[in-house]
Amino acid sequence: MSREIVFYGEKGILNSIVLDIQGDIAKQKQFIRSIILADKSKLSWVDSVHTVKCFMAPSLDQFGNPDMIMEAVTTDGEKYVLFIVTTTATYQNSALIMNQLEEKDNQYLPKTYINNSKKLNVQLSLLYRFVQAYKNNPLDVYDINSIIVEEHEVSLTYNDSMERKLENWIMMDYWNENFQDAKDYYYIAITNDSKEVIDEKNANSRLFPYNNFSTMPPIGSERWEEDKGKFGITTYDTLAHKNVISKNNGYYKDTSDLMLLTPPTIADYKKIKSPKALVNINTDRWTENQKELCGIINEIKELDEDFKAFITNFMDSIEYS
Repeated sequence: MSREIVFYGEKGILNSIVLDIQGDIAKQKQFIRSIILADKSKLSWVDSVHTVKCFMAPSLDQFGNPDMIMEAVTTDGEKYVLFIVTTTATYQNSALIMNQLEEKDNQYLPKTYINNSKKLNVQLSLLYRFVQAYKNNPLDVYDINSIIVEEHEVSLTYNDSMERKLENWIMMDYWNENFQDAKDYYYIAITNDSKEVIDEKNANSRLFPYNNFSTMPPIGSERWEEDKGKFGITTYDTLAHKNVISKNNGYYKDTSDLMLLTPPTIADYKKIKSPKALVNINTDRWTENQKELCGIINEIKELDEDFKAFITNFMDSIEYS
């Protein structure tokens, strides 16, 4: 049945999912069960969850804007908080592709955060950094001038020159009232990947998004080894397969019909090549115009890496006299 309200955009898809599972604790728990963590485990506490609350589209100032913060409380009173970030594309196509930075001990980190903070893996890392900053800088709930701030030295370890802050007192007050006593925090991506990429049989392959160093959340290898069990992923395809949502009815049907393409097949994923650097055996044969074009492309930092590689290969495909 078509609904009177049709949502638009990534947040709209999430809104439609939340409305379709609202008041149904079985579906809410199944939503949480669908999440696969980066260490290939699942959330062990889900069976004892008895209430779920969703806080939609909050703003954490310079730490980003998660699409949702989900609060799950178990029968013994333990609270777990999930930061949810959504995309209408695949994880790979939504993430910032990073290279190792020699000046940062060859860590995979962004060269710059300018124009990259909306990338899926960067969003997840900023939310992680928010919680770390909060833990290291507890609020004085009686002081309206309190802020959450990440120390400058810590920011630099992420190759970030910004000393990130949360200064919104309304948000800080809400956080203190609802989330500060959580037992644990998780950072979850919902993507338009095939359910097969997070299937157990592909958990150790390059199909599983968190197996790729160049696109995992940029928090540094040491932190990643310690906390990768806090990062997770599910897909719209997985949620439909597990009957959390339906492609045939509910708010999700109309919104997904509008916003989502069919996710790639496994064969499609295997056709996708790793990002290429703009280095080529034929560069010594380029004309001056070709060299100039390549230089211009290299200087455009926000240009998609796959498109850069396409242009370079195109120039090499030109016949030389």
